Amino acid sequence: MSGSITKNQHIVPQFLQKNFSDNNKQVNIFRISERNITHTLGAISKNMSQSYFYGKNQDVEKTLGNFETKAAPIINKIINQDFDISLEDEVTLRAFIFCQFLRQYSFIDEIHHFFKEGYEATNEEKAKSALSMILRPNIISDLSSFDLYILENKTRTPFILGDNPAFVSSFYIEKPKITREEFKKSGVKELYFGMVGTRLAGPDTYIYLPVSPNFSFILVKKAYQIDNSQHLRDGLYYVKIQKDKTIKVFNKTQIYNAKRTIITSHKGLDKIKEYFFSVKKLRRTKEEQIKQKLDLPFFNCFLPDLSNFAKKR
Repeated sequence: MSGSITKNQHIVPQFLQKNFSDNNKQVNIFRISERNITHTLGAISKNMSQSYFYGKNQDVEKTLGNFETKAAPIINKIINQDFDISLEDEVTLRAFIFCQFLRQYSFIDEIHHFFKEGYEATNEEKAKSALSMILRPNIISDLSSFDLYILENKTRTPFILGDNPAFVSSFYIEKPKITREEFKKSGVKELYFGMVGTRLAGPDTYIYLPVSPNFSFILVKKAYQIDNSQHLRDGLYYVKIQKDKTIKVFNKTQIYNAKRTIITSHKGLDKIKEYFFSVKKLRRTKEEQIKQKLDLPFFNCFLPDLSNFAKKR
């Protein structure tokens, strides 16, 4: 309804969560604490959401809603095995993938560095700063330096979805690390944009997002190509994943990067705890860094080993 106010604002869109549901209303939810993981069945309408996370002003919520409205039918089309998408659809998917990275906890929680030291920015202000990156006039040309790969999961192990589902990483190169003191000395806003830009500009950078138990998207810099990929047209590829170990790497990264919640289809229930305990120590190290404010956790996230997944052209 026009003029309505959305109080319960989703960090991960409901339409994505429904893809991991058996009934479009509830999902298998795993709550993650520092040392343990518990399973429950919960409503999608209340999951991966927070009251006024993006603020009471509905500007951010409406902008995100526009991205979702455009992307949802394209994603559903792909999930239904129809890969005949237009160039305009492809641009929409690229923007949606990057938008998900900017709107989630992992980015919003750290974006206070955009503001003057000592200033307590609201989530609404932080979200607007994050979205300013995707709304820049040249963002389409920036994202055109990536090829879009549709990954279809042909194993018995489904993709899972965390509450920080999109992540930017690289196939070979270590991510930059920087202390808070170095950050403060260098000009906060410019450095933060620069570091994000450096990660996006890297020759082997990729951006990953799972969209269903059987499908994920990955944007890969054109300098690299995923092995055994099928070329659909310029800038668009299809990959059939048949190795459980590849799915395991992506899923473990979802759990490592998650703030507090993981969801899965019923087929993935037996794997979640195994993944959690394999990365628990790494998660605890990350939490300690956050508590002690030693490093910027955004720049020190888990680097999945996908060196055998793609090669330089």
